[in-house]
Amino acid sequence: MDAASLLKQDHRQVESLLEQYRSATANSKQALLAEITRELTGHMEAEEAVLYPVLRTSIPDGEDLMEDAVEEHNEAKGLLAELEDMEIGSAADSKVATLQKAIEHHVQEEEEEIFPMMLESLSSSRLEDLGKEIEDAKKFAKDRPPRSAT
Repeated sequence: MDAASLLKQDHRQVESLLEQYRSATANSKQALLAEITRELTGHMEAEEAVLYPVLRTSIPDGEDLMEDAVEEHNEAKGLLAELEDMEIGSAADSKVATLQKAIEHHVQEEEEEIFPMMLESLSSSRLEDLGKEIEDAKKFAKDRPPRSAT
């Protein structure tokens, strides 16, 4: 699967998990939060290790766009780390809502701005190779952000 398709699939998965969290019972929220954390952490690590270094030099304004993307990832990692120490309840629900807004903003930028430039700048074979590299990176990614993310 090419990099753009794989990452969009990840985006839909995380969006679905965040929506499930909103309507979940208190008993199932902890498990959903763990899954959200796992999915997002692996996705972000893979993007930062595999995709962003390539895009820094292959798309217009790549350096600035990837710097912004990393800052957005750091915000999400900080929220995930804070959530790890919180009990499920209204404060955690509010933090998840903040995370959801941050993710929605990041996804919109990637899918509407960055991915179209990536698809134009890179060959289909390069996009396929990147997709494989991202899949491999996700297999070895941590399941939660470092404690220093807060």
